[in-house]
Amino acid sequence: MVGHCDVDAVILTGGTDTALAMLRNKPNIDLYAETGGKNATIVTAMADRDQAVKNVVHSAFGHGGQKCSATSLLLLEAEVYDDPGFRRVLCDAARSIRVGSAWRLESRLGPLIRPPSGELETALKTLEPGESWALLPRQVEGNPRLWTPGIKWGVQPDSVTHRVEFFGPVLGVMRFESLDEAIDLVNQTGYGLTSGLESLDDREQETWKAGIRAGNLYINRPTTGAVVLRQPFGGMGKSCFGPGMKAGGPNYVAQFMRFTARPVQAPANRIAAALASIEQACNEEFLVVHDHFRLLGQDNFRRYLPMSAMKIRIHQDDSDFEIAVRVAAAKAAGCEVVVSAPADRVPQVRAALDAMGGTIAARIIPESDQDLAESIRAGSVARIRFAALDRVAAEVRSAAATNGTCVCDAPVVAEGRVELLWYVQEQSISLDYHRYGNLGSRATESRAVSG
Repeated sequence: MVGHCDVDAVILTGGTDTALAMLRNKPNIDLYAETGGKNATIVTAMADRDQAVKNVVHSAFGHGGQKCSATSLLLLEAEVYDDPGFRRVLCDAARSIRVGSAWRLESRLGPLIRPPSGELETALKTLEPGESWALLPRQVEGNPRLWTPGIKWGVQPDSVTHRVEFFGPVLGVMRFESLDEAIDLVNQTGYGLTSGLESLDDREQETWKAGIRAGNLYINRPTTGAVVLRQPFGGMGKSCFGPGMKAGGPNYVAQFMRFTARPVQAPANRIAAALASIEQACNEEFLVVHDHFRLLGQDNFRRYLPMSAMKIRIHQDDSDFEIAVRVAAAKAAGCEVVVSAPADRVPQVRAALDAMGGTIAARIIPESDQDLAESIRAGSVARIRFAALDRVAAEVRSAAATNGTCVCDAPVVAEGRVELLWYVQEQSISLDYHRYGNLGSRATESRAVSG
């Protein structure tokens, strides 16, 4: 059904392999997919360790570890990892979870959606080099769907436990020496749905927020349970296909709409109006951090991150307006911009940018469709912006389908609030800043009383 000629767009919540299979089957389909991930929580020596255990156990084993946002990788700073008391408390907390039929009121971990198979079954039954069982999972009551939590200690970088999403009640634990090392280990998975940090140190929180590549960030709280608008939901990397406008956020519906520009008499006025609109949208929306609720004890920020390796593709039918506005929007959003153009169109691109008084500069490279397709397959392009759907070459579509590179081909518009959506990724950050109800130095802030 997905590959049928009458299907224009697909919204998917599922696996990365499923999304790629859909794209390869029909490269020109509009696919909007949230595809799970290898979600990690980092616990530093500056964490409240009891709070960390509570949040990690809830994140890893609530719903049997079958939520797409569940923590399946735990990274502990050396001081915490080497503390036998922390390990004991973590394992005791996981061991205390009551596993049983969903019909029993005392059950806190019910049956899995199906008997474990493939990578999940292997993870529940075997260890990789360097690993040991801190808590051995076991089948309950002879039911192949009922499993107690499992905790693997000593997970090694680049191992299956490090990189593969199991989607079940298995938690892998890794050791790190510095926060930068931990951030690198998390980003190496290639996924980027949710990520957690347990630390009371403001400096560590800022370092982590700047380095982690994930759509939903959680500080000193569980990584599951996103609420509409409070924590709009969606990921990055292998956790996202399409433009990634977050579900439950103010932009989600925009990606399914087709906007029509209002006519402006003179082309020069049209470009000037677009640049002014882009500047206004940046100042009011895209370069601003938003908290719509201002809850007492909890920050919920929504912000935009510029796309890295953003490529603007020029077609022979592109107008000066379509060239100038795309480059201006990408630069305003903070992207690393590369303008890709057939060799015979490079002079037009330079002229279009020069016509704006030299206020906008960009790197321009001569590139055929075949060259562009090769760079996409090589993974050097994060996102491509075309000026129209019918200007995307078939070989470029096919190349993008091989690895899920997002091709944005909506018409270019002068409205900055719309156009800028194609050059950014949204990120949600949720921080419990209270400690057991104590607001500390922030007690005098004007906040909402409840959610």
